[in-house]
Amino acid sequence: MVDGVQFDGHTAVLYVASDAISGSTLFAERHEVRSGEALQAIFERIKAMDVPVLGLVTDKEKGLVPAVKAVFPDVPHQFCQLHFLKNCAKPLDENLTKLGAEVATTAEKIRKIRRRIKSAKPAGTEAENAEREVAEELLLAAHAASKVSGRAPFKPPALKRHERLLAVSKAAVAATKKRALGRFSKRLPTR
Repeated sequence: MVDGVQFDGHTAVLYVASDAISGSTLFAERHEVRSGEALQAIFERIKAMDVPVLGLVTDKEKGLVPAVKAVFPDVPHQFCQLHFLKNCAKPLDENLTKLGAEVATTAEKIRKIRRRIKSAKPAGTEAENAEREVAEELLLAAHAASKVSGRAPFKPPALKRHERLLAVSKAAVAATKKRALGRFSKRLPTR
C-alpha cells in the first residue's frame, strides 16, 4: 500500500509504503513533486527491495496511478476502499455534525440534572431513595453513552452516541412506566 500525507497546503508530501499483510512500514519518503515520473521512485524502491508484490493499493492520486503502471505493469492495482467509502459518506457530514451538536446539548442537560440530583436533599423514604438511585444510574449511563467513540465511515461517533443515548432513554421510559423513578422522571431529558 502506498499513501501520501501533506500536513499543510504547501510542504512536501510524505509518502508511506507499507506491507498490507504484515502491517509493516517498508519506508517513508518526502516528495516535492507529485507527478507520475517523480513518484516512480517510490515503486522502483519497492521493486529493489525484492519483496513479493502480489498487488498494490493506492488512492486515486494522479501521480501514483501512472507510476504503478510504469513500474508494476502486470501487478493487480486497486484503489483504496477506505478512501472510497469516506468519499461516499461525505454527504452525511452535515447531518452528523448536527447530530453531534444535539448529543452535546443532551449531554450538557444530563450533566446539569446529575448535579441537581446530587445536591438535592436526601430522600426520606426507602422508595424515594430507590428512585434516586435508579435516576442516578440512568444519568450515569447516559453520560457514558454521550462520550462513546466510534470511527468513520462505518461507526461515526455522533451516530454511536445518539444510538446509545436512545437506548438509555428507552430504559428511562421503561423505569418510569414501572414507577421506579417517581419524582425524578420529570427531570430526565426526553427526545
